[in-house]
Amino acid sequence: MTAYFACYAIMLIALVGGIIFNRLRLAAIIAFAPMFVLIMERGLVGTDSAVYVQEFDVIRYRGLLASAFEPGFSIIVEILAWFLSDPFEILIILGATTAVIMFVAGMMLERSPLLFMTIVLPYFMFDMTMNGLRYGLAFSIVALGAAGMARGKLHLFIACAV
Repeated sequence: MTAYFACYAIMLIALVGGIIFNRLRLAAIIAFAPMFVLIMERGLVGTDSAVYVQEFDVIRYRGLLASAFEPGFSIIVEILAWFLSDPFEILIILGATTAVIMFVAGMMLERSPLLFMTIVLPYFMFDMTMNGLRYGLAFSIVALGAAGMARGKLHLFIACAV
């Protein structure tokens, strides 16, 4: 639990520095780094992590039709299983990808990333990348599509919608 609080404290210090020096976007990137490292080095933390690892094995050895997951998510897992031998590595890659997509979406949606970085991202990072990986990935893709639509990038919106 201390690691989570330390990451949040580092994030707040970085954001305060960004406000003082008028470099909030750079501070947001610096603040994101410890949370990202925590996701990459988390182990089997989270109520659903062990279930995900078991289901990734089911997809690998029995095929897509044996999976209890949504078809799109199962296909992503199957593709990752071609390149990664350990189902835990798949879990980490999906969590990291989810975090990066959400961070990019948040930076695109916000003129000032302060609200996003202090409220949305900490909750999202630790809930939707450790417990609810499937809906976290879906939510981050939807957020990226919405950010694309808000910025007038219709091609990004369509890509995320598909």
